[in-house]
Amino acid sequence: MKKLDYPLYEFEDVLETCASGMRQVNVRTDFRSIIPQLVDLGLQYEELIENGELYSFPRTENLTRTTVVIPPLTKSKLVNLYENNLRNKEKPARSIYESLLASTNEKCPFCGDIGHPKNLDHFLPLAHYPQFSVMPVNLIPACRDCNMGEKGDDFADQAEDQILHPYLDKDIFFNQQWVHARYINDGDGSVEYYVQPPAEWQEVDKARVNKHFSDFDLARRYSIEAGKHLSELIDQRDSFYKVMGRKIPLEELTEDLVEVLFTPLIEGGAFVNHWKKVMYIALSMSQEFLVP
Repeated sequence: MKKLDYPLYEFEDVLETCASGMRQVNVRTDFRSIIPQLVDLGLQYEELIENGELYSFPRTENLTRTTVVIPPLTKSKLVNLYENNLRNKEKPARSIYESLLASTNEKCPFCGDIGHPKNLDHFLPLAHYPQFSVMPVNLIPACRDCNMGEKGDDFADQAEDQILHPYLDKDIFFNQQWVHARYINDGDGSVEYYVQPPAEWQEVDKARVNKHFSDFDLARRYSIEAGKHLSELIDQRDSFYKVMGRKIPLEELTEDLVEVLFTPLIEGGAFVNHWKKVMYIALSMSQEFLVP
């Protein structure tokens, strides 16, 4: 739900770097012979993402370690390409792993900045798509709570069940607001998050953002983050009224409060569905919050 810039590394560059770390000449030669096939598959992958159709990429069921995926490479060899080459601190491809992991400035794109990535997550899981084990756009820096691998090896088999892809998905998911919030005046106060996509969106796109929001448990996780911050905002609000007094009309006071407390972040650089920006928008329009 947070857009990532396209990786600095092309798939072919990563494959060649992995090949350079292979010590046995015959293994390196065999691997280099299939690089063009892997690159072609990568191009298909990217085209499907851009069209919202990645779910249609053929899934290989019941793969064993010895199943030949792309002759002569078996599943185990393709998996090892990631585990024992890209992640191996002794291999030249490790620098690519580190670069990809650091590319988000310790902000997880799946949850939109609340988590800190600890590893690279395979968007299409290794269990069924080992041919993409080291393809950069299939490797998403993810926090522990968002790690898809810990949620199993399932992946969508219909359009509406696809979660959002941070690198190449539709622009509407990243530049139009679909995450919303409301202030709940329940004693200490709380913030509730929900999904409300623009009415003109296609139904499949509405379903996809709901799926993403639900799968990553964002309503609960965002409310927790908001709760940590809300008491501070309430103190700032109360201090504002104490200093300003009630010598000017309440409507002007609330307008000034919004301008001081919320406008800088709302109009700032945070992306449109950032939990804090969404929270500030909701509070800036809530009379229950603005007028205690």
